[in-house]
Amino acid sequence: MKQSLNIGIIGGGITGLTLAYYLSKNGHHPMVFEKDSEIGGLIGTINVCGSRLEKYYHHIFSGDKHTLELIEELGLSKQMDWLKSSIGVFYKNKTYPFSSPIDLLKFPYLNLFDKFRSGLSTIYLQRCQKWEKFKEKKASEWIKKHMGKNVWEVLWRPLFQGKFGKYSQDIAMSWFWARINCRSAAKIGGEKLIYPRNSYQEIIDKLSDKIVENKGKIIFNSSIEKLIPGKEEKIDLVVGTERYNFDLVLSTIAPPLLSCIIPDAFRDFKKQLSEVIYIGNVSTILILKEKLTNYYWTNILDRDISFAGIIEQTNFVVPSHYKNKHIVYISHYTPVDSEYFIADNKELLNKYLVSLNKINSRISSILEDVLIFKYPYAQPIIFSGRPYEILQFQTPIKNLYQLSMAQIFPEDRGVNIAIREAKKLVNFILRY
Repeated sequence: MKQSLNIGIIGGGITGLTLAYYLSKNGHHPMVFEKDSEIGGLIGTINVCGSRLEKYYHHIFSGDKHTLELIEELGLSKQMDWLKSSIGVFYKNKTYPFSSPIDLLKFPYLNLFDKFRSGLSTIYLQRCQKWEKFKEKKASEWIKKHMGKNVWEVLWRPLFQGKFGKYSQDIAMSWFWARINCRSAAKIGGEKLIYPRNSYQEIIDKLSDKIVENKGKIIFNSSIEKLIPGKEEKIDLVVGTERYNFDLVLSTIAPPLLSCIIPDAFRDFKKQLSEVIYIGNVSTILILKEKLTNYYWTNILDRDISFAGIIEQTNFVVPSHYKNKHIVYISHYTPVDSEYFIADNKELLNKYLVSLNKINSRISSILEDVLIFKYPYAQPIIFSGRPYEILQFQTPIKNLYQLSMAQIFPEDRGVNIAIREAKKLVNFILRY
């Protein structure tokens, strides 16, 4: 595609910003529409104790090729810190280390045969390169058959329920394959992870600067109300009283949101988009006087605790970065109609404190402040045998393209994969 195009991009998260950066670098004129007053989406940051901090926890694996390439291209490689991580699991009112095969061997609630089958199955998934053989299978059934029912009940069922809730039994085995296969070379606790010295805000700011420098635009507080196919195969985007005309439009928002703004004439496509199911996330940031745990990442295996994980930022980044306060994320995936998602902040904190007290009985005395963020489209549900039409960049509307977390398959959603797919879409457009 040689001529310079005006391109509208819906959504100012990492996908939208990456698309705008590479398109503007290639001589096109992208305009990013962000509904909020700040860009970044799920990697967006806030000020906590004098430093920027992500609203939703993030780190970079050493194997995140596309993220690291983008960081190098932006001139930020020297701003990355390589930091040691650690994993624990909380089960039956006690936290156990879980960063190595030796930790698995010492874990008292799986017998030797369980551990052998689990280890053998993990090695098989790490070495298997053909995810297609798993696409009609359910992860829960595969794990029970190959790793054992006890391994499913003790180790994996709580993690699946913590991630997918009522859908946990029906998640595609191809998704589980990707989790094991893609993390084999970059396991939390198995090597150092990478974190931007001044948070992901450095990446957001540099992308924004480059887009503007390349004559692209970012429009804040602009929620798209209508997408209207126009004359000569162009597309109009309506924001309030403003109407913008584009050669191409790229949507990075969740399919159900895209469904709300496209014309009723595309009824089948609207229905397909609206049927993509997501689960929400509640990210609670605790500011503490002392540390809560001894680990960066603690998976919660006790079923009477509602949330899935504790990520202690200051067991990763030194507390002095946050004026010697200790920063902890509580990660809780939950449906948007659950009692946790709809609860106000005070009610939600009271619910969490009951569980946190089991992990550290001093929680009430060391807690200084709490910040709570909720995102309704945090995790698409990847069912076995899902329809693959939704994975395509092209849509039935001429010159409208889509790229969302629901299209990242079989890998789980994440910054590295979002950047990879954004580059693919840019290359597709450039060749068109």
